Amino acid sequence: MSSPFSPCSTERSEAVLRMLTNLKFWALTTALVWVVVVTVIIATNPEFARGTG
Repeated sequence: MSSPFSPCSTERSEAVLRMLTNLKFWALTTALVWVVVVTVIIATNPEFARGTG
């Protein structure tokens, strides 16, 4: 088991920080969440897809 102060742990935390501050990551995440939410809403309420709900 590696120490939390090992170089590998530092590299990993820097990579995570880079990912969380990356605008492209958040744009992709937001788009995917939006698609999933819309799909679930339409699957549970098909009248929304026809514009009658």
